[in-house]
Formats: sequence, C-alpha cells, structure tokens
Amino acid sequence: MWGNYLAVGLSNGVVEIWDIEKGIKIRKYKNHKLRVGTLCWYYGTLTSGSRDTTIINCDIRSKENSYTQLTQHKSEICGLQWNFNGNQLASGSNDNSIYIWEKYTNNSLFHFTKHKAAVKAISWCPHKNNLLASGGGSTDKKIFFWNTDNGKCINKINTNSQVSNILWSKNTHEFISTHSYSNSQIIIWSYPELKKITALTGHKLRVLYASLSPDGTSIASGSPDETIRFWNVFPKSNNYNFDLLFPLTNCYEMIR
Repeated sequence: MWGNYLAVGLSNGVVEIWDIEKGIKIRKYKNHKLRVGTLCWYYGTLTSGSRDTTIINCDIRSKENSYTQLTQHKSEICGLQWNFNGNQLASGSNDNSIYIWEKYTNNSLFHFTKHKAAVKAISWCPHKNNLLASGGGSTDKKIFFWNTDNGKCINKINTNSQVSNILWSKNTHEFISTHSYSNSQIIIWSYPELKKITALTGHKLRVLYASLSPDGTSIASGSPDETIRFWNVFPKSNNYNFDLLFPLTNCYEMIR
C-alpha cells in the first residue's frame, strides 16, 4: 500500500491498483503471464513478482504503461522488498536464491545461493541500509544476514523451522521471525547477538503472514487457523529496558 493506493495481484497475472478512499479501481496492469504472488512499493514504484519467474517495476504516476522487467530467477518469485533509500531491490524465489538489483541500471549486483529451500522471507534492516535478512523454507530453516555492499554473508541462524516472515524493529536492535509447521511460533531475536529473547505462541497452525504497525510497536499475524492476532512486541523508543519488554509480548486482540 502507498498512500491511498492498494495493489492487488491476481491469479491470472493481472495487477490492479485501487484508490481505497474513493473505493474505485484506477489502473490495471497485464504485464505477467501467470499468478502474481508478491508485491512491494517504493513510493510511486510498484514491484510485482510472478509465477512466470519475472519481476516488473511500474511507476503508477506515469500515464503510459511503461515498465522495466527483471529476468534472472528460474522459478516463481515469492519475496520482494526495496531497501529504505530505494537504491536496491531484493528478490527471493522458489529457485532457493536471492538476487540484489540496482535501481537505476536494473542490473543484478549479487546472487545469493546459500539457502536450500524457497526464500519468501526477506527484510532490510532499518538501521543499516546495506543489511538484509533472508529466511528459508521447510528444507532449509535458516536465516542468513547479508552485506549488500560487498555481497558477503555476515552470519546465520538455524531456526529448526520453516521461516515465513522476518520483520525488523524500527525502535530497537531486534527482529522478529515467524515460523511454520513444527512450532507455529513468532520469535523475537536480538541483533547482532542473535539470541532468542522470547517466543510468542497462540496460533494453532503455521504463521503465513505478518506485518509491523506504522509506529513499530505491534505486529499482526495471520494463519490458516482462521485467526488474525495482534501483538504488542516493541517499545516506542530506544530507551527501553528488557525487563519491561516481556509484559508487552501478549496477544491483545484476535479476529476469527
């Protein structure tokens, strides 16, 4: 979502742009041949990834249907995210790899191949513009940390479970990983120590989706157990005490 605009990817390869304030569809793109499974924004640039293995960048402010296409992955695109200054795009795929793309040239800068399963979980650190975390699927179960200035792997964690989402805290040096199948947990980690702070339990099935609130204090998580749960996880500022963090890590609302 960007401002009042909501992007929706469809199973037939179409991407629709909706003005949610007016409740009307304002644009429709037909640039993909197969389903669109992942979308991300960087201001007016909408990036879409498809089962047809391509990535499309569209500027929705342009009246023309002009776009750029990125074509290096060998399987469906399942994760996309721009870094915070918008000069690098990270893409994850069912081909078990990650590409780092340069915005203005559309060239791939690096190709990371350490994961042994699909890479859906991709997240840039808000405190370091060149730090990327990526999480692998059920036959990988690892989180890798990458320096995208030099292409080096900085560190890794074996989580013992499929990694479905990674969310960095805006306010603390911590991040969240969500997991599937074996434990269906939401785990809070410290960085760079990579120590597990606590695990949030409640979902009965794997955690497929998670999103951080605009103020960086709460997350919403979604699961096939037919619930959306809302959690207080982070304080509002860097002036916090670990002793105060634990009472906040409760599910304060549930939608079924």
